[in-house]
Amino acid sequence: MAVIVFLLVALASALVWHRQCARRTLAVVGATVTTVLAFQALAYLHLGHVDPFFVIAMAVSSVPAALISLAVGLLMRKPGAAHSDP
Repeated sequence: MAVIVFLLVALASALVWHRQCARRTLAVVGATVTTVLAFQALAYLHLGHVDPFFVIAMAVSSVPAALISLAVGLLMRKPGAAHSDP
C-alpha cells in the first residue's frame, strides 16, 4: 500500500511541477523534494511518530521520485521543443 501511495504522490507532484515550471531541471528537483517531504509527512500521520530511519528513507526514496519526475517531464515535453532546458 505504501508503494501505491508513494507512486500517487510522486505522479501528482511531478505533474504539478512540470505544468507550473518552464525549466525541466528545476521541475525535477522541486517534484523530488516535494514528493519525499510529502511522503514522510504521510508516514508520520500514519505511524503517529517520526520514523527513526527517516533520513535514510528520504535518501532512498529520492531516487525513484526523481526518475518518475524525469519520466513525466519527458512525456509532457512539447513536440517542437527539442532543447527546452537552457
